[in-house]
Amino acid sequence: VKMELKQIRDSMVAMDQRLDQLLTHLDGVPAPSPPETSLNAEAVGQLLSKIEQQWGQEIRTLKQELHQTILAHNHNADLIKHHKDTIDALRERCAKLQGGGAKTSEIQLQLQRLDARLKQQQKQRKLEPFFERLTALEMRVASGGLSGQAWRGYGMTPGAPPGMAAPPGISAAVTGVVAAPKAVTGVVAAPKAVTGVVAAPKAGAASKGDKAAYRCPTDEEVAARLSKLSMGPAADAKAEEASA
Repeated sequence: VKMELKQIRDSMVAMDQRLDQLLTHLDGVPAPSPPETSLNAEAVGQLLSKIEQQWGQEIRTLKQELHQTILAHNHNADLIKHHKDTIDALRERCAKLQGGGAKTSEIQLQLQRLDARLKQQQKQRKLEPFFERLTALEMRVASGGLSGQAWRGYGMTPGAPPGMAAPPGISAAVTGVVAAPKAVTGVVAAPKAVTGVVAAPKAGAASKGDKAAYRCPTDEEVAARLSKLSMGPAADAKAEEASA
């Protein structure tokens, strides 16, 4: 832009010098004779009109170039401001990313806690079918105990049958297992322990059983044990009658 302005200025200076030369030349011209004055005045008028026309064109061109220069300067200023704002935003973003290292450990801890909670929920979901099956088993055992009490004449506690141990980790209050009643004079003795019935687990075994996987008895095994228990008192009575 400076070079263009310099060139325009040089051309204007050269044009001014030419005008001065023309003026001096016109001043040095001797006065013409009266008949030739009209011709000289007309020629000078034409020359001056041409000069004024060229001068006006040069001025308009100069104004247009100055206007374009101003617009270009404003556009460059806007671009510089935009670049500066972008650089500042990138610096702030980099600072936030560098300062977010302390939060990474907290995020990892939260992820570990969520993972542990999800694993615990999965374990609970796996145990839900076992508890449902255990509840159904308790209901069947309780119904079997009530029917046996009605036609045999001796009491049977609802819950787990006599000689059957409660599952590890399940309290006696939940399963309904209580101590077997003592034998009364004149009443048929309580049934003996049947072979294959699971004994009550000890304290140490219960703690180990909580950790180990517990095998839930099937419905067929429970039905077989109940049939053995129901047939036990009748078999003892027949044995006593035979001995008498």
